[in-house]
Amino acid sequence: MPAEPELDSIVYTVNTGYLKSHGSSNKIIDKVTGEERYASTLISAKDLAENPNMTGDYNIVKYLDAFNSRVGSILVGFDPEIAKNILSKIVKVKVVDEFGNKKTVQNISRKSFTKEELILKNFDSDTFDESMYLENKEVEFWNKTGYDPRLVWNGFNMYDNDKVYFEIYENALNYLNDLMIKSKKPLIKSINDKYEKNDFVLIKDGSSYYHGVFNGIYISIVKPIKDMPKSEIEIELDAKKAEEKAEQDKKIKNLEITLAKKTDVDIYLEAMIAKRIKFFDDFKIALGSSSELTLEQLYEQPNGISTLDEFIKYVEENDKLNNDLDNHDGDYDDGAY
Repeated sequence: MPAEPELDSIVYTVNTGYLKSHGSSNKIIDKVTGEERYASTLISAKDLAENPNMTGDYNIVKYLDAFNSRVGSILVGFDPEIAKNILSKIVKVKVVDEFGNKKTVQNISRKSFTKEELILKNFDSDTFDESMYLENKEVEFWNKTGYDPRLVWNGFNMYDNDKVYFEIYENALNYLNDLMIKSKKPLIKSINDKYEKNDFVLIKDGSSYYHGVFNGIYISIVKPIKDMPKSEIEIELDAKKAEEKAEQDKKIKNLEITLAKKTDVDIYLEAMIAKRIKFFDDFKIALGSSSELTLEQLYEQPNGISTLDEFIKYVEENDKLNNDLDNHDGDYDDGAY
């Protein structure tokens, strides 16, 4: 592992693997040294500023694939054939070096298009409309952090059951600033504002809030904010979540009860298995079978289990008849016939 970075420093993880599947935490064999190493390198912002070329041979395949997957959805405005080929790809080509040795190298394939081909003029309307809606992961991020997506792009749509609730963060900020005004202290800025060094900023992490301060480079947490009152929309959403959870718990409980209940068939089969185990030794004696015969082996024999079941039925019927005779012994006189 590389040395730990300095406290409060900004560190970038640069993937230096060779394949698309090489994650940053994977251990791989270095092609040059032959030694095992992690497929990533940690670079501090300070070092990167002093030496912009220190990233070295990073994992082009992985980064290009990640880039393509992210921008693919915004290409629906192009002609389908253009959208299909506009992204650069990694292609493997076999070449012969100066010594006549064959080897495989990776090249980036690029295609050129005319200005007319790149005009947004032909697209699948359904796919285009779908791309205009925020995805669930996006909505989750904006709601969790308080960042306002309208500052990035204000042309999006939202589904009725999956919205960004801008008012939650705004209500929290207004509540704190009302307190700051009353105590005659500097106002706290929104995470979406432009802030200068030493400005206080409200940080949101889910349902938790923190006082943050901008040090000129990034915002650091000063202290958590306790007892932040919830807005009406939060109370409504919490009630909805609790209702959905209760409904889900009810379904799970009903499912568990259903699975726990034994049907008449289950009860009958369990009783039959118990009887087969109980009468098996007597069955072997009556049949004159080898004492080494097991119940499992009998299951494998044709008509083996049906024969055992007939034996059990015969024994139980005879036991019942003998019990009936025993119970009626006292009903007869001992006198002569």
